[in-house]
Amino acid sequence: MQDKESYMADLEDMFKAVELNEPGHALSADDVESLTSDAPATDACRTLFCARVVTDETGDAFAESEWQRLRNRHYDSQRKARRVRIARITTWFAAACVAVAAGFFLINKAADADIDDGSIALVSTDKIKNVTLQNDNGSKLSLGATVNRTRLTAFQAVIDANGQLVYRQNATADDEDVQMQAISTPKGKDFNFILSDGTRVWLNGGSHLEYPSRFDGGERAVKLTGEAYFAVAKDAAHPFIIRSGRMETRVLGTQLNVCDYDGRPSAVTLVTGSAEVSSNKNLQSYVRLRPGQNAELERDGNIRVRYVDTGLYTAWKDGFFSFDDITLGETMRRIADWYGVNVVFDRPELTRLHLRYYNERNVPLADNISTLNSFGTFKVVLKGRTLHVR
Repeated sequence: MQDKESYMADLEDMFKAVELNEPGHALSADDVESLTSDAPATDACRTLFCARVVTDETGDAFAESEWQRLRNRHYDSQRKARRVRIARITTWFAAACVAVAAGFFLINKAADADIDDGSIALVSTDKIKNVTLQNDNGSKLSLGATVNRTRLTAFQAVIDANGQLVYRQNATADDEDVQMQAISTPKGKDFNFILSDGTRVWLNGGSHLEYPSRFDGGERAVKLTGEAYFAVAKDAAHPFIIRSGRMETRVLGTQLNVCDYDGRPSAVTLVTGSAEVSSNKNLQSYVRLRPGQNAELERDGNIRVRYVDTGLYTAWKDGFFSFDDITLGETMRRIADWYGVNVVFDRPELTRLHLRYYNERNVPLADNISTLNSFGTFKVVLKGRTLHVR
């Protein structure tokens, strides 16, 4: 337990951050000087500022009321401060900040689309394993905290000074033969690396990407199962083609997210540049995308294109869950899938609640459970390897 003086200093940082984030407050020169000389207050203010941005962008009554609720809870805690241990207060404050930053504005409405049946089975009892690299000869290499560099050479790749897996750039036919290779990520683990043409790939958890060790021919083609973010190197003479289970995407030089998990809609989200997408059932008909657009394959085989907040579709590569107005059933499915656990709804009607959720995912499951329980409308309990929502 901290002493009284230290305790009150921490508490003062919290309230200073709240004051500076009040609606309409502009930072004065004194505010700036105060913040730059007080690291704890700066950190608290940064957290609440991000939360404030989230609420401002929604522009609805829920957002403003949620901000006021948090604000009032801060001031209520001040009156009770002398009766509560500092460890408990610090934990509570951190949870409250996360609650706002996560965009806890629950929309209690039924889904217009498919209704979940109330029980979502996501069985994965295996412990988290390392990322696996495999070539067409059947050789496998585990990419953990350490990598056998000699074995890695056989895959025509190296680890650069930044610890990044990189394939040989600008290799020619006089070099090694082309190998078909694949990288697989387990649930709860993403991975990024650089292909031989300079394209950088972020592979989400539970995904699989097949590609050549060196691109040779008129196109640069890869095959994806799961989800990946691509920063494609420009090469007008050699289009980059991403083939997934249900769609095909052609790009020249761009940044985009491709999602094609089983049980989820197949979609391409374009961040920069341009791209064309088509259904595998109709490869002669491509739809051209503009930056900020999302192309989703519908059940009837048509492709629906709409403008979206691309950050919601790419936050995973930066280590965050980012869901906007999706059902609690789907939210829990994705969280459970990442952590490799099961989820069961003890109250089936809860699957149809809609919510916004934004939180870190490279943290223990308990952290996300605590954040989810801050809603107050439902409770998440972990029993063994199963999440119960009640």
